[in-house]
Amino acid sequence: MLNISFLPEFRGKGLGKQAMTFIQSEADSKGSGIKLSTFRTNARVVKFYQRLGFKVIETVETGLKMSKDHKLS
Repeated sequence: MLNISFLPEFRGKGLGKQAMTFIQSEADSKGSGIKLSTFRTNARVVKFYQRLGFKVIETVETGLKMSKDHKLS
């Protein structure tokens, strides 16, 4: 499991997208999808993940579990 977060002064600068692009590339090279969890109260990050193609697969007490399948080439 990996936990990624950015200090407020680094948010909104494209770093999250760069990180997720790298993670997606690594997952694709291994033929794997990605699963993640986030707080459901953080609408900004939920929308961010949805823009990247993640879907909500489960709602838990404090958050959402999201998933994105491996890209087929």
